[in-house]
Amino acid sequence: MPPAAEEGEQGQISPRAENALFALALALTLALLTYRVADFPIYFFCDEATPVNLAADLIENGFRASDGVLFPPYFQNVDKYSLSLNVYVHVLPVALFGRSVVVARVTSALIALLGAAAAGLALRAGFRSCLWWTAPLVLAAMPAFLLHGRTAFETVMSTAFLAVFLWAYLHYRLGAPRFLLLALAAGAATFYAYANGQGIAVFLAVALLLADAPYHARTLRARPGLAASAALLALLLAAPYVRFRVLHPNAVEVHLKTLESAVTHSRRPASERVRTYLGNLVQGLSPTYWFLPNEVDLERHRMKGHGHAPAWLLPFAAAALVASLRRIRSPGSRTLLLAVPAVVFSPAIAGIEITRVLAMVVPIALLSVLGMDLLAGLARRLLPWRGTTRATAAVAIAGLAGWCTWLLGDALGNGPSWFPNAYGLYSLQYGQRQVFGAIRKELLADPDVRVGLSPNWTNNGDAFKAFFLEPDLAGRVSFLDLEGMRASHAAPPEDALVVLMQVEREELARDPRFQLDPPSLVLPYPDGRPGFAFLRMRLTEVGKAAMVKTEAERALPVDGTVQIGGEEVAVRYSRLDMGAIQELFDGEPETLVRTADADPFLVELAFLAPRRCAGVVVRLWWTCYDVTVTALPAGGGAPLTVRREVRAVDPDPVLTVRLPSAVPLEKLRLEISNHEGDRHVHVREVELLPAPAPEGR
Repeated sequence: MPPAAEEGEQGQISPRAENALFALALALTLALLTYRVADFPIYFFCDEATPVNLAADLIENGFRASDGVLFPPYFQNVDKYSLSLNVYVHVLPVALFGRSVVVARVTSALIALLGAAAAGLALRAGFRSCLWWTAPLVLAAMPAFLLHGRTAFETVMSTAFLAVFLWAYLHYRLGAPRFLLLALAAGAATFYAYANGQGIAVFLAVALLLADAPYHARTLRARPGLAASAALLALLLAAPYVRFRVLHPNAVEVHLKTLESAVTHSRRPASERVRTYLGNLVQGLSPTYWFLPNEVDLERHRMKGHGHAPAWLLPFAAAALVASLRRIRSPGSRTLLLAVPAVVFSPAIAGIEITRVLAMVVPIALLSVLGMDLLAGLARRLLPWRGTTRATAAVAIAGLAGWCTWLLGDALGNGPSWFPNAYGLYSLQYGQRQVFGAIRKELLADPDVRVGLSPNWTNNGDAFKAFFLEPDLAGRVSFLDLEGMRASHAAPPEDALVVLMQVEREELARDPRFQLDPPSLVLPYPDGRPGFAFLRMRLTEVGKAAMVKTEAERALPVDGTVQIGGEEVAVRYSRLDMGAIQELFDGEPETLVRTADADPFLVELAFLAPRRCAGVVVRLWWTCYDVTVTALPAGGGAPLTVRREVRAVDPDPVLTVRLPSAVPLEKLRLEISNHEGDRHVHVREVELLPAPAPEGR
């Protein structure tokens, strides 16, 4: 028997009344997720803009990706393929309403509402819960769901589809076999909606296949038509992922590399990686992480003073967890219990963050409602009068609605100033809508103006250019390299309108090399302090003289030595502003060096003794490079020169350049040019290929 109630305990509340309460709960949840949706969260993150941009590009390009693939199974999100179903979900809203913060977030909120509805239906189908209709409001009562449900993060969709899967699977498992097809589709949607949804879907598929194997065998053997349909549907649902792996065989490896996880770091001892993974699992399952305020997650992913779930839900969830463990032989309890480790199984690889484990709100909500059922059953036994059930329902709907309304009011009223010193890059990243809205007005007002924008306050600024600006306007906006400006004493193009963070404006105003005009516009932070300044700036005479001197110095290569295979080698190379030259030859493909302001990147090796070399392997950091390798034979002779182009889709392309012959070399020279015109050239690793041993040895 499920831990909710005995049969018939719904008592005096009729099914029609329950459905009405469910509709009311859904309406309130929709209002909580969409009211002033652009105002909270106060940021609009690049991970919200990118799927919408990709959906718009997909429409414009006849449903082909940038590489020409028709109906691509996955899309590239900067340096990894991590977007799939969520891009297609945004296609229709973008086609109908265009790109806007409200459209993007409301689209996501509607999917979240679908998940909230499914959570309630799962409680009714799998547990005969008397308070099943409260599930949407229990979800909305959790700060993690309320905050992220008002964003367009893809984790929201995966969370919602997990709830749909649990509802459909419980129907199937408890006597409605036709729901197996819906369970398969919802499981696939969980898988394709978000990268960590893959782990959830795979874990549950394997666990439920094994746990319910006798039921599956008995049911599908008795219904061969259903078995054939399920097998065909499973193949169709798996086909996009198989196609993706064929199109991009290295994409998963690259994705794991970008996570920089201690668990996947090949040079760490296996025992250390196992300990790290187990520690992450414990953290993801810890009640203190979920029910108490924490500082583990970034400010943009939490509500100040609140845990990811309210502490008052913990007793209900804990009581239902104990009851479910006692009834683990029940299909409903077993399915719900398996959903808990499924959520943290994959995120524990990279580290626990609320976006990665947001789907945990679904089992927490289900357990919490079941715990409320236990309390309601106790109330009926202690107060056996006809109005107890109705009174319980009234208290539940009023209490949840009141809490949720207060929580949203706290977010809208106080949220903008919760973290007053955290509006920048490594926290809230506030200002996308405000800054780009003001830039758009400036561009429309003056067709000749060009804008130079500081990129140091937000991730992936190009995503916001495409989201907020039409292509002709976006072409007049560039991002400033303020670090490079200071290092090379350069200034933005003459007459460009510059947009700086207030702290950057103050720093440049103190620099004698730059002259800043009074700002024409200042955008405030939510707490009232100046946030962004629109102004014009130029070099002073001091700055111009320093620029001339620096340009001459930066053009000169640097001489040094490196260790290659235990041998000391003299090297001449272009100046770097990231990494050290030895990191090119350290055997660590995770390290990265970058030229300060040199294209091509020169690396010239002079061997102390002639060295036989068959060629080089160059690990690059982005996709478009021209590589020239020139070998100077020892004792003279014509140079051996080989040129190669890299136009790869892989964000970490590996280029092997073989020399025409493996003669002893005196020098080896590499020139690596950035084909996209960036003066910074990024390289991860250079490896010298040993020459084959001479015949006869």
